[in-house]
This record gives sequence, C-alpha cells and structure tokens, in this order.
Amino acid sequence: MADLVSALFLIVSKFNGDHTHVKIVYVVITFVTIGLIALYLWSGDSEHTVATAPIVSVDTKRSIEPGVSARVETTVKMPGVKSSTANSTSSSLSTELRRWNESHGYLHDPESNNPYSGYKFSQLMELAEQGDIEAIYQVSGSTILYDKDYEKGLSLLTDAAVRGSTLALVRTGNHYTNGQLPTAVEGQDNNLLAATYYMAADLRGDSTGTVMVDIALQKAGIDTANKAEFDSVCKAATDLLASLSEQRSQLGLGDFDNSRKPGDESGYHPICSR
Repeated sequence: MADLVSALFLIVSKFNGDHTHVKIVYVVITFVTIGLIALYLWSGDSEHTVATAPIVSVDTKRSIEPGVSARVETTVKMPGVKSSTANSTSSSLSTELRRWNESHGYLHDPESNNPYSGYKFSQLMELAEQGDIEAIYQVSGSTILYDKDYEKGLSLLTDAAVRGSTLALVRTGNHYTNGQLPTAVEGQDNNLLAATYYMAADLRGDSTGTVMVDIALQKAGIDTANKAEFDSVCKAATDLLASLSEQRSQLGLGDFDNSRKPGDESGYHPICSR
C-alpha cells in the first residue's frame, strides 16, 4: 500500500506548476488512501472468529384442558444451565395433568392431528364397539346427528363414561341440552337430563361439568336455592355414577379416579357438596 501512495505523490510532482490539478489529485489521493486503509483493516479483521450467541432450544408442551384451548407451556433451555426449581415444579404439574387427562378421557390435544384421521367410519365403529374411547368420540356424534340412531349413540357414550371418560358425560349433556337426544320419558326436560350428566362429570372431578351444570339448571328452571329441587338433581347424578360404577366393575376395571384436575383443586368444588 505504501508503494501505491508513493506512486501517487510522484504523479502530483509532475503537476506542481498547475495548482488546480494538484488540488484535484490531492483530493483523489485522500479518498483512495482512506479506502485502502479501510480495505486493509477489514481484510485483517476477517481472519478473526465471530462469537455467536449460545443456541437456545425450546421445548413446547401442550396440556389439554377440557372446554378450553390447549395451553402451551414453554421451557427455554440454555446450554450448561440447569433447569430451575420452578421448571421442575411445572414439569411435575404437567405430568399430573397428563395422567388426569388420560384417566378422564381427554386423550389427545385437540389442536394436534387426529390420530384416527385416516380411518374409515366402519373401522372406527369397529374400534368403538371394542371400547376404544377415542374411536367412540369419532363416531358417536355422527351416529346421533346424521344416522339418528340415538340408542346406539347414547350406548357408545355411556361405554366411554364407564371406561372413565368424563368428556363422554359432558358430550352427552351437550347432546341433551342442544335437543339432539330425545328424552327417555315424554315431556321430560332435556336441560334437566343435561344437568344430570354435567353434575356426574362434576362429581368425577371435571370442572367443565361444574361450569356447564349451572347453565343447564338455569335453562331447566331449577332454583339452586330450593334445596328439594337441587337435591333431586344431585341424587339423579349420584345414581347415574353408581350405575356406571357397577358396569365398570362388571368389566373388571377398578374404581373411578374422582380427583380434581390439577390446578383446579382450590377453584372448584363439587356442586352437590355446596
């Protein structure tokens, strides 16, 4: 670079009688010199390694909550950094919630791909009749809404409830309150039957039933302050659970898990115990 600068000054010396040319050449020399210095510094620095931020991995876990969109729990892991106690507690809660979901019939994340999306209806029905809860969810709605086979649809949902699904109880309540299932007794209030199924789900520890039963009772015109009316619904729900428990026993299954959903223990209490 020094040789190039010397050559430029030699050119300048040839124009020492013409000040205009000298000024112009001086300006050119200045810009060229600055450019060469910058180029030199950049090329020298390019040999240095570039420090990068540590790679961050993100674990995303979706926890299914009945009646609401799946909650996303995100844990950020930095290389060489141990998880905090808070993360351990969150992981423990996620494990408990997953177990609760499985024992109450909430089997997969509604936002994820349907595990049976590629199955034909006949295949799903065959699985449902064998007691596959997820398959029952897939075919029961169509059986009730489109085939109008109410007895078959109710039987499938009842089987799912026997096998532990409180979601099946909630869905049965939904069918009744929406007028999609006829009552067994003519003139019987659909909302009253819906409240019975919602309350049974509530007694099983499902907070969705807790929320829905109040709505159904209002639609049925049941005054919760009227102890006689309220107790009659509680008794119907208790009798329903007793019947499901008996059928469960005949299948050789253990007792129902009636625990409250993790995180709901302090927020909800069984309605019949109020």
